[in-house]
Amino acid sequence: VKTATSVVTINKVGLNVTVTGNTDTLEYDGKNHSVEGMDVTITDSDGNKMDEGLVTTYNKSVTTDGATNTGTPEAHGMKADKYLMGMKYTEGGADNTISFSWNGNYEIKNVTVTDGYLEITKKPLELTAGSNTKTSDGSALTEYSNTITGGTSLADSDELTTVTYEGSQTAAGTSANKITSVVINHRDGSALTDVTDSYALKFVDGTLTVNEASNNNNDGGTTIDDAATPLASVPAVLGARR
Repeated sequence: VKTATSVVTINKVGLNVTVTGNTDTLEYDGKNHSVEGMDVTITDSDGNKMDEGLVTTYNKSVTTDGATNTGTPEAHGMKADKYLMGMKYTEGGADNTISFSWNGNYEIKNVTVTDGYLEITKKPLELTAGSNTKTSDGSALTEYSNTITGGTSLADSDELTTVTYEGSQTAAGTSANKITSVVINHRDGSALTDVTDSYALKFVDGTLTVNEASNNNNDGGTTIDDAATPLASVPAVLGARR
């Protein structure tokens, strides 16, 4: 009696795993912010969504802004910039931050990782240089003042530490009073951090005006009306004919 043996091969179901880090975008406000976490989507080879419990996704280690985090990807910062979580995965990569475990009836065929990030955009700020006027006295007219005329205001704990001006008017006339540069610092106790680049700065010129000095020399003397005063006769000059 011969016995026939049949072999049934059950192939593992291939899975596509998409890992997307969370993101956030906000305007600079002088405060520390962070974003963390990731979304995981699992589909089969036909694009059908599968139970997320089939694959467990780990974030082994992420270095963000000098800090090492484990378990949950994170990005954080204070200044205007784009801070990445640093999520990475390539097949067999030695520096992967993402790893997986899965049900034995399945296997991962493709992995797509999109890094998460925190983006802090620059805060708009418009400064207008001061204007000034005087009567000409031979000395230069300058003005070292400014006013916030656009945007909102400086962020909490920020200080306009240095403002550089360019403008001088000595002779009668007008010229521009310009702001050429500024330094803005963030104060945390006694520590100052330069946050100038966290602002989208716009400078508006002021005006320096020097008026002509009055030419009225009324010193109390006698005023002579030329029209009312007869001219003395002028003697003829002999031999002047040509």
